[in-house]
Amino acid sequence: MIETSLALRMERIGKAFRGVQALSEVDLAVERGEVHAIVGENGAGKSTLIKILAGVYQPDEGSIHLNGVEVTLQSPLEAKRLNSLTPSPVPMSMKKASLLLTHLMRHSAEKEVL
Repeated sequence: MIETSLALRMERIGKAFRGVQALSEVDLAVERGEVHAIVGENGAGKSTLIKILAGVYQPDEGSIHLNGVEVTLQSPLEAKRLNSLTPSPVPMSMKKASLLLTHLMRHSAEKEVL
């Protein structure tokens, strides 16, 4: 059954580098129209998760679904092609997205200190 409300679903994503577990059983679901920020401490796996979604890395385990269809993102070019099928109201480059997340993380950290 195709899930029409979910634009993105990542289930039980796992990734290890030379025996170091970067991600373990990570789940992420994003409905159409939602905006999410991925935040966490250094080394928490934020960049690894985004690079898996961008096709830079392939997960060792788990699955990725775009618009209810399971996909395998073998390269950044393939990820860009498939992700372009998912409507996005605000096109944003990875660099801009990274800068936005960095800003959000700094702002969040400042609030925690206050």
